[in-house]
Amino acid sequence: RAPEFHVTSTGLNPVDRAEMLKLTEQLGGKFTDTFTTVTTHLVARAVGTPKYVVACEHSLPIVTLEWLRKCRDAGRLLDVEAYALPCLAGVRVAITGVAYQTVSAQQAVQTTLRAHGATVCRDIDRTVTHLLADGTPTAKLQAVQAGGELAAILVVSDVWLQTCIVRRRWVSE
Repeated sequence: RAPEFHVTSTGLNPVDRAEMLKLTEQLGGKFTDTFTTVTTHLVARAVGTPKYVVACEHSLPIVTLEWLRKCRDAGRLLDVEAYALPCLAGVRVAITGVAYQTVSAQQAVQTTLRAHGATVCRDIDRTVTHLLADGTPTAKLQAVQAGGELAAILVVSDVWLQTCIVRRRWVSE
């Protein structure tokens, strides 16, 4: 008998959500729109949503839709480790500060961000969710601190980035 699993999701577009529902059913699982005491997995596209936070608080696996696809292909539930949602999935980051001025430093931090699911943005605009800054007063940092249309951008440090990586989960800014 296959183990029971109960899935909820966050951030999926309608096409992916329909696929998730179908795959969950094919694998003998159950889906609910909200977390319940029997929820075993969260299928997500991005970090930081309320459901993501609840899943972290309860140490539940947070996986990509690819996990369900591979489970279907295998005909059984697979280990979630290879399909864990990257800790910066859905995060859009601009970088600023003296610490990131050299090409090698920029490349290193960009590689790290991308390896953990973030999108690196050259310029700062309303699509950016985070500004990775070293505290140096730069035009980007001052633009975010001035408020206005960029006020929603969260200023984070390398300590925040490393904490997310070490914990293998997004942590609140």
